[in-house]
Amino acid sequence: MKRKVFLDNRVLDVLKITKPTRSDWSKLLLARVDLVKPYLNRFTLPTFGMCRVPVYADHGRPHYTEVVYLVKSIDKARFGFQTQGFFTADHSKVNFDLRAVGNKSSIVIYGLTRTGEWIQGLLTFTPISKYGCWNLGPVELKINKTDFTDITQAFNCHDLWREIGDWIRRLHEDSLERLETISDLKDIVGTEELLLR
Repeated sequence: MKRKVFLDNRVLDVLKITKPTRSDWSKLLLARVDLVKPYLNRFTLPTFGMCRVPVYADHGRPHYTEVVYLVKSIDKARFGFQTQGFFTADHSKVNFDLRAVGNKSSIVIYGLTRTGEWIQGLLTFTPISKYGCWNLGPVELKINKTDFTDITQAFNCHDLWREIGDWIRRLHEDSLERLETISDLKDIVGTEELLLR
């Protein structure tokens, strides 16, 4: 039997609009956050260090790399590589280009932690040329706490909204795989116990 799906009123309001505005995406993100918030402590979430950022190579196409492989360490702080939550790079303001030798490059990562805190991280580096190849040079990362208003004013929330949706789909697929494995194990132990009575 198919279950009924009840959509948030904020989502229903936006569905009446042909093309959502920046303000609409903020409402959609907040509705999606409210949807998953009661479950954040029940599941393992992606970590900040797993967030993939585009690093541009000389051919002009971005190569995506996880933050944890770009930054050697973060000063002891409240938020770090292992902070769990939903995070995305701000692709609208990417300035992270290996070809810009000598110029400081940066990219912003923002998101929501599993404890419900909004954070923003700034990755900066100065590309260097070594042996005829471009290199990142030292990469710095600073992560600060922020709030939802600052997030919505600085970014288009569509990417983070989609990131949360992707996590829900991955979680569903993983859960089905685990359920199938557990069902197989249950059948095996049930058969063993039946035969050994």
